[in-house]
Amino acid sequence: MTYRFYTQLQKCRDNLETSSQNFTSPPSNSEAIGVVEGIRSKGKDALNRKSHDDFDSAVDSIIAWIRSLRGSGSSYNGNGDIYRKTFNYGGEEYRLDIGVGGEMSGKWFV
Repeated sequence: MTYRFYTQLQKCRDNLETSSQNFTSPPSNSEAIGVVEGIRSKGKDALNRKSHDDFDSAVDSIIAWIRSLRGSGSSYNGNGDIYRKTFNYGGEEYRLDIGVGGEMSGKWFV
């Protein structure tokens, strides 16, 4: 069984970068945060301006959301996006989506 967790940086319908990892059981809180941190470095490379404050704030917001699930976790019924954070960068709207795929059983982010 494979559990997939991912974070994507998107502009409109274009996927600019993805950080993802497959797991043999639902990812723990720290494992999920590690995947989200992966988009931080990839995203800074994709965003060509020097100031990344809004992007970093969006990443931090997603990490805070995952941390809020520590101890209780969360269950999902299907593949796809489970949380989204939008931000403005250079006067344009971007978003960070996190999602799940593969096996859905068990509690995620405990």
